[in-house]
Amino acid sequence: MSYIKLFIATYIILFLSISIWMKIYSYGCMENLFGLFFLIIIASSFIDIKVANRVCIKECYFKDSSIFAKILSSKLFTSLFYIVASILMTISMLYSILGFDKMLWFYVAVHILLSVVLFLYFKDLLKKSIKKPYQSIFSREIVIKIMAALFVLFYIYYSLESFEPEFLKSTLQETLKSATNSIDSKCLITDKLFRFQKEIESISWWFVDKNTEQIEEKSYKIAIWLIFIFINSFAILGFNRFIVQTIYLIDKIFNIGTKDE
Repeated sequence: MSYIKLFIATYIILFLSISIWMKIYSYGCMENLFGLFFLIIIASSFIDIKVANRVCIKECYFKDSSIFAKILSSKLFTSLFYIVASILMTISMLYSILGFDKMLWFYVAVHILLSVVLFLYFKDLLKKSIKKPYQSIFSREIVIKIMAALFVLFYIYYSLESFEPEFLKSTLQETLKSATNSIDSKCLITDKLFRFQKEIESISWWFVDKNTEQIEEKSYKIAIWLIFIFINSFAILGFNRFIVQTIYLIDKIFNIGTKDE
């Protein structure tokens, strides 16, 4: 029963938060502060374990008196570094979910289900080797890495098999104009950020579409697709981390994964 409860709770929270964001993103900047909810969840998944790891890294690799030891063992530096990474992931994710279709929503449900199963499985598996306070954290980190790889593989398949975006035109200028017309937010900051991301996305799509047909060398085609995937990697990693961290927090707050024991 714990699997079902955790899956339903995670899906409801995810569905509601994404739905709210898709409804209010086009309003003013005050409404866009809801995006901080996503940022806090993603940032918290980094900070709790990375701040603890900074001491291990210092003691294992650096001399105590070295400048690298002082920087890497600094709680402030570690927190700031991962907060910046979290901001980049959050912005990319908030932009990407605006274009979700039925196929992606179906994948999200499957992704959550697999993440829940793996999280509870590893949490139970690690009982004999990991101290109790860290069992859930280690389980979360393992699941994040496994599901990130699966998400990337799915995204490659989705990009190759899905229909080309409607904004693709014969020229790059027309493509950019058509793509940015779909962004409409009354918050200047959100509008500028999302238009910038839309321009990057449309340029990469146009380049992939026009050049892969003309390039015969297979290695160059692969390189183009890898660059395209890298551009979208922040959104993929951010969304995956948001899902797994939500599972972790629900389990931690409500103790769902241990009630059936």
